[in-house]
Amino acid sequence: EGTAMQDIPIIDTHLHLCNRDKFRYRWVESIPGLSKSYFLEDYNKATATLNIAGMIFMEYVADSWEQSVEEANWVYKLSKSDPRIKGIVARAPLQMGESCRGYLERLKVNPLIKGIRQVLQSEPLDFCLKPKFIEGIRLLSEYNWFGHICITHKHMPFVNKLIEQCPEVKFVLDHMGKPNIKDKVLKPWKTDLKALSRFPDTVCKISGMITEADHERWVRKDLKPYIDVAIVCFGFDRLMYGGDWPVCTLAGTYAEWTAALDWALKNFSNDDRKKLLHDNAIRLYRLD
Repeated sequence: EGTAMQDIPIIDTHLHLCNRDKFRYRWVESIPGLSKSYFLEDYNKATATLNIAGMIFMEYVADSWEQSVEEANWVYKLSKSDPRIKGIVARAPLQMGESCRGYLERLKVNPLIKGIRQVLQSEPLDFCLKPKFIEGIRLLSEYNWFGHICITHKHMPFVNKLIEQCPEVKFVLDHMGKPNIKDKVLKPWKTDLKALSRFPDTVCKISGMITEADHERWVRKDLKPYIDVAIVCFGFDRLMYGGDWPVCTLAGTYAEWTAALDWALKNFSNDDRKKLLHDNAIRLYRLD
Protein backbone atom coordinates (compact mmCIF):
# COMPACT_ATOMS: atom_id res chain seq x y z
CA GLU A 1 0.00 0.00 0.00
CA GLY A 2 1.42 3.39 -0.97
CA THR A 3 1.28 6.12 1.66
CA ALA A 4 1.20 8.97 -0.83
CA MET A 5 -0.95 11.05 1.50
CA GLN A 6 1.77 10.96 4.11
CA ASP A 7 4.49 11.95 1.64
CA ILE A 8 2.75 14.63 -0.41
CA PRO A 9 2.28 18.07 1.15
CA ILE A 10 -1.48 18.61 1.30
CA ILE A 11 -3.50 21.76 0.77
CA ASP A 12 -6.80 21.14 2.56
CA THR A 13 -9.27 23.34 0.65
CA HIS A 14 -12.17 22.72 3.01
CA LEU A 15 -11.48 23.39 6.67
CA HIS A 16 -14.12 24.62 9.09
CA LEU A 17 -13.17 26.22 12.39
CA CYS A 18 -15.82 27.14 14.87
CA ASN A 19 -15.62 29.47 17.85
CA ARG A 20 -18.88 29.07 19.74
CA ASP A 21 -17.87 31.76 22.25
CA LYS A 22 -17.68 34.37 19.49
CA PHE A 23 -20.31 33.23 16.98
CA ARG A 24 -23.60 31.37 16.91
CA TYR A 25 -24.33 28.43 14.64
CA ARG A 26 -27.92 27.42 15.27
CA TRP A 27 -27.79 24.59 12.72
CA VAL A 28 -25.26 22.56 14.74
CA GLU A 29 -27.45 22.50 17.83
CA SER A 30 -29.56 19.70 16.37
CA ILE A 31 -26.42 17.66 15.55
CA PRO A 32 -24.98 16.37 18.85
CA GLY A 33 -21.72 15.28 17.20
CA LEU A 34 -20.91 18.85 16.14
CA SER A 35 -22.28 21.09 18.86
CA LYS A 36 -19.00 22.40 20.24
CA SER A 37 -16.14 24.69 19.26
CA TYR A 38 -13.43 23.46 16.90
CA PHE A 39 -10.10 25.22 17.04
CA LEU A 40 -6.82 24.95 15.14
CA GLU A 41 -5.23 22.84 17.87
CA ASP A 42 -8.05 20.29 17.49
CA TYR A 43 -7.46 20.21 13.73
CA ASN A 44 -3.74 19.77 14.26
CA LYS A 45 -4.40 16.73 16.45
CA ALA A 46 -6.80 15.26 13.89
CA THR A 47 -4.24 15.66 11.08
CA ALA A 48 -1.10 14.80 13.06
CA THR A 49 -0.06 11.94 10.73
CA LEU A 50 -0.31 14.08 7.58
CA ASN A 51 1.75 16.84 6.05
CA ILE A 52 -0.82 19.65 5.92
CA ALA A 53 1.06 22.43 4.13
CA GLY A 54 -1.87 24.81 3.80
CA MET A 55 -5.57 25.25 4.43
CA ILE A 56 -8.48 27.16 2.96
CA PHE A 57 -11.01 28.06 5.62
CA MET A 58 -14.61 27.43 4.59
CA GLU A 59 -17.39 29.50 6.18
CA TYR A 60 -19.48 27.55 8.68
CA VAL A 61 -22.93 29.15 8.21
CA ALA A 62 -23.07 31.51 11.18
CA ASP A 63 -26.48 32.75 12.37
CA SER A 64 -26.27 36.11 10.59
CA TRP A 65 -24.59 37.65 7.55
CA GLU A 66 -22.94 40.11 9.93
CA GLN A 67 -21.40 37.28 11.94
CA SER A 68 -20.14 35.70 8.72
CA VAL A 69 -18.13 38.86 7.94
CA GLU A 70 -16.77 38.79 11.50
CA GLU A 71 -15.97 35.09 11.16
CA ALA A 72 -13.81 35.81 8.10
CA ASN A 73 -11.99 38.55 10.04
CA TRP A 74 -11.43 36.18 12.97
CA VAL A 75 -9.84 33.60 10.64
CA TYR A 76 -7.67 36.28 9.02
CA LYS A 77 -6.30 37.11 12.49
CA LEU A 78 -5.69 33.39 13.11
CA SER A 79 -3.62 33.24 9.92
CA LYS A 80 -1.12 35.59 11.54
CA SER A 81 -0.27 32.86 14.05
CA ASP A 82 -0.60 29.97 11.56
CA PRO A 83 0.46 31.03 8.06
CA ARG A 84 -0.76 27.69 6.70
CA ILE A 85 -4.17 29.40 6.57
CA LYS A 86 -3.73 30.67 3.03
CA GLY A 87 -7.27 31.48 2.00
CA ILE A 88 -10.83 32.05 3.16
CA VAL A 89 -14.13 31.29 1.47
CA ALA A 90 -16.58 33.68 3.13
CA ARG A 91 -20.36 33.80 3.25
CA ALA A 92 -22.44 36.61 1.76
CA PRO A 93 -26.14 37.02 0.87
CA LEU A 94 -25.86 36.57 -2.88
CA GLN A 95 -29.64 36.35 -3.17
CA MET A 96 -29.73 40.11 -2.51
CA GLY A 97 -28.31 40.64 -5.99
CA GLU A 98 -26.63 44.02 -6.52
CA SER A 99 -27.41 44.94 -2.88
CA CYS A 100 -24.95 42.24 -1.78
CA ARG A 101 -22.12 44.49 -2.91
CA GLY A 102 -21.86 46.17 0.50
CA TYR A 103 -20.93 42.83 2.07
CA LEU A 104 -18.49 42.01 -0.72
CA GLU A 105 -16.77 45.37 -0.32
CA ARG A 106 -16.36 44.80 3.42
CA LEU A 107 -14.91 41.34 2.75
CA LYS A 108 -12.59 42.70 0.07
CA VAL A 109 -10.38 44.41 2.65
CA ASN A 110 -9.53 40.91 3.92
CA PRO A 111 -6.62 39.85 1.66
CA LEU A 112 -7.26 36.12 2.16
CA ILE A 113 -10.73 35.97 0.58
CA LYS A 114 -10.70 33.57 -2.37
CA GLY A 115 -14.38 32.89 -2.86
CA ILE A 116 -17.93 33.31 -1.59
CA ARG A 117 -20.39 30.65 -0.59
CA GLN A 118 -24.08 30.80 0.16
CA VAL A 119 -25.15 27.24 0.98
CA LEU A 120 -27.89 26.04 -1.39
CA GLN A 121 -28.39 22.45 -0.19
CA SER A 122 -31.38 23.27 2.02
CA GLU A 123 -32.92 25.76 -0.43
CA PRO A 124 -35.59 24.88 -3.00
CA LEU A 125 -34.05 23.25 -6.09
CA ASP A 126 -34.61 26.29 -8.32
CA PHE A 127 -33.44 28.87 -5.73
CA CYS A 128 -30.13 29.27 -7.60
CA LEU A 129 -32.02 30.36 -10.73
CA LYS A 130 -33.79 33.30 -9.09
CA PRO A 131 -32.76 36.44 -11.02
CA LYS A 132 -31.43 38.15 -7.87
CA PHE A 133 -29.25 35.19 -6.95
CA ILE A 134 -27.80 35.09 -10.47
CA GLU A 135 -27.19 38.85 -10.23
CA GLY A 136 -25.32 38.29 -6.93
CA ILE A 137 -23.22 35.42 -8.29
CA ARG A 138 -22.24 37.50 -11.33
CA LEU A 139 -20.71 40.15 -9.06
CA LEU A 140 -18.04 37.65 -8.03
CA SER A 141 -16.22 37.92 -11.36
CA GLU A 142 -15.39 41.57 -10.57
CA TYR A 143 -13.50 40.44 -7.48
CA ASN A 144 -11.94 37.42 -9.19
CA TRP A 145 -13.48 35.20 -6.50
CA PHE A 146 -14.84 31.70 -6.97
CA GLY A 147 -18.52 31.01 -6.45
CA HIS A 148 -18.71 27.94 -4.19
CA ILE A 149 -21.64 25.64 -4.76
CA CYS A 150 -22.78 23.51 -1.83
CA ILE A 151 -25.77 21.41 -2.90
CA THR A 152 -27.21 17.91 -2.90
CA HIS A 153 -27.23 15.79 -6.06
CA LYS A 154 -30.88 16.78 -6.64
CA HIS A 155 -29.86 20.40 -7.25
CA MET A 156 -27.36 19.59 -9.97
CA PRO A 157 -29.49 20.14 -13.11
CA PHE A 158 -30.46 23.58 -11.74
CA VAL A 159 -26.85 24.51 -10.95
CA ASN A 160 -25.98 23.49 -14.50
CA LYS A 161 -28.39 26.18 -15.75
CA LEU A 162 -26.96 28.69 -13.27
CA ILE A 163 -23.39 28.17 -14.50
CA GLU A 164 -24.58 28.43 -18.09
CA GLN A 165 -25.92 31.92 -17.32
CA CYS A 166 -22.70 33.08 -15.63
CA PRO A 167 -19.92 32.38 -18.14
CA GLU A 168 -17.67 35.02 -16.59
CA VAL A 169 -17.71 33.43 -13.10
CA LYS A 170 -15.40 30.66 -11.88
CA PHE A 171 -17.12 27.97 -9.82
CA VAL A 172 -16.10 25.33 -7.30
CA LEU A 173 -18.46 22.42 -6.70
CA ASP A 174 -18.11 21.39 -3.06
CA HIS A 175 -18.28 17.70 -2.11
CA MET A 176 -18.81 16.58 -5.74
CA GLY A 177 -22.43 17.73 -5.47
CA LYS A 178 -23.16 15.32 -2.60
CA PRO A 179 -24.04 12.12 -4.45
CA ASN A 180 -26.14 9.50 -2.65
CA ILE A 181 -23.27 7.25 -1.60
CA LYS A 182 -25.25 5.72 1.25
CA ASP A 183 -27.62 3.95 -1.16
CA LYS A 184 -24.88 3.43 -3.78
CA VAL A 185 -26.81 5.47 -6.36
CA LEU A 186 -24.77 6.77 -9.32
CA LYS A 187 -27.54 7.98 -11.66
CA PRO A 188 -28.44 10.64 -12.61
CA TRP A 189 -25.63 12.25 -10.53
CA LYS A 190 -23.00 10.83 -12.89
CA THR A 191 -24.63 12.38 -15.99
CA ASP A 192 -25.20 15.67 -14.16
CA LEU A 193 -21.55 15.83 -13.07
CA LYS A 194 -20.45 15.21 -16.65
CA ALA A 195 -22.68 18.09 -17.77
CA LEU A 196 -21.16 20.43 -15.15
CA SER A 197 -17.64 19.46 -16.15
CA ARG A 198 -18.11 20.86 -19.65
CA PHE A 199 -17.72 24.39 -18.22
CA PRO A 200 -13.95 24.98 -18.32
CA ASP A 201 -13.92 27.37 -15.33
CA THR A 202 -15.73 24.96 -13.02
CA VAL A 203 -13.68 22.78 -10.69
CA CYS A 204 -14.74 19.99 -8.37
CA LYS A 205 -13.75 19.23 -4.81
CA ILE A 206 -13.22 15.67 -3.67
CA SER A 207 -14.46 16.13 -0.13
CA GLY A 208 -17.41 15.48 2.14
CA MET A 209 -17.74 11.90 0.93
CA ILE A 210 -17.89 9.82 4.07
CA THR A 211 -20.64 12.07 5.40
CA GLU A 212 -22.75 11.13 2.35
CA ALA A 213 -21.99 7.43 2.89
CA ASP A 214 -23.47 5.24 5.62
CA HIS A 215 -22.00 6.86 8.76
CA GLU A 216 -21.82 3.58 10.68
CA ARG A 217 -20.99 1.06 7.98
CA TRP A 218 -19.18 2.70 5.07
CA VAL A 219 -16.07 1.03 3.65
CA ARG A 220 -13.55 2.55 1.26
CA LYS A 221 -14.82 0.65 -1.77
CA ASP A 222 -18.17 2.46 -1.37
CA LEU A 223 -16.39 5.72 -2.23
CA LYS A 224 -14.26 4.62 -5.17
CA PRO A 225 -16.92 4.58 -7.95
CA TYR A 226 -17.73 8.24 -7.17
CA ILE A 227 -14.08 9.31 -7.08
CA ASP A 228 -13.53 7.54 -10.41
CA VAL A 229 -16.47 9.39 -11.99
CA ALA A 230 -15.14 12.76 -10.77
CA ILE A 231 -11.71 11.95 -12.23
CA VAL A 232 -13.18 10.92 -15.58
CA CYS A 233 -15.35 14.07 -15.74
CA PHE A 234 -12.92 16.73 -14.53
CA GLY A 235 -9.48 15.20 -15.05
CA PHE A 236 -6.66 15.77 -12.59
CA ASP A 237 -6.25 19.45 -13.51
CA ARG A 238 -9.68 20.49 -12.19
CA LEU A 239 -9.98 18.55 -8.95
CA MET A 240 -9.06 19.70 -5.44
CA TYR A 241 -8.90 17.89 -2.14
CA GLY A 242 -10.90 18.85 0.96
CA GLY A 243 -10.98 17.37 4.45
CA ASP A 244 -14.37 18.80 5.47
CA TRP A 245 -13.28 18.66 9.10
CA PRO A 246 -15.01 18.61 11.58
CA VAL A 247 -18.17 17.64 9.65
CA CYS A 248 -16.40 14.48 8.46
CA THR A 249 -16.12 13.30 12.08
CA LEU A 250 -19.82 12.40 12.00
CA ALA A 251 -18.77 9.41 9.87
CA GLY A 252 -15.12 8.76 10.74
CA THR A 253 -11.80 10.28 11.68
CA TYR A 254 -9.85 12.57 9.39
CA ALA A 255 -7.23 9.83 9.04
CA GLU A 256 -9.87 7.27 8.01
CA TRP A 257 -11.08 9.58 5.24
CA THR A 258 -7.57 10.23 3.90
CA ALA A 259 -6.66 6.53 4.10
CA ALA A 260 -9.76 5.69 2.03
CA LEU A 261 -8.89 8.36 -0.55
CA ASP A 262 -5.26 7.25 -0.63
CA TRP A 263 -6.40 3.69 -1.39
CA ALA A 264 -8.82 4.88 -4.10
CA LEU A 265 -6.00 6.81 -5.82
CA LYS A 266 -3.32 4.15 -5.59
CA ASN A 267 -3.34 3.28 -9.30
CA PHE A 268 -2.81 6.88 -10.40
CA SER A 269 0.56 8.54 -10.87
CA ASN A 270 2.28 10.52 -8.16
CA ASP A 271 2.04 13.61 -10.39
CA ASP A 272 -1.71 13.25 -10.62
CA ARG A 273 -2.10 12.74 -6.89
CA LYS A 274 0.07 15.78 -6.23
CA LYS A 275 -2.14 17.89 -8.51
CA LEU A 276 -5.25 16.82 -6.62
CA LEU A 277 -3.75 17.13 -3.14
CA HIS A 278 -1.63 20.24 -3.55
CA ASP A 279 -0.79 21.85 -6.91
CA ASN A 280 -4.26 22.66 -8.21
CA ALA A 281 -5.24 24.47 -5.02
CA ILE A 282 -2.10 26.62 -5.23
CA ARG A 283 -2.78 27.45 -8.87
CA LEU A 284 -6.57 27.90 -8.79
CA TYR A 285 -6.76 29.86 -5.54
CA ARG A 286 -3.55 31.75 -6.46
CA LEU A 287 -1.93 30.91 -3.13
CA ASP A 288 1.63 31.73 -4.15
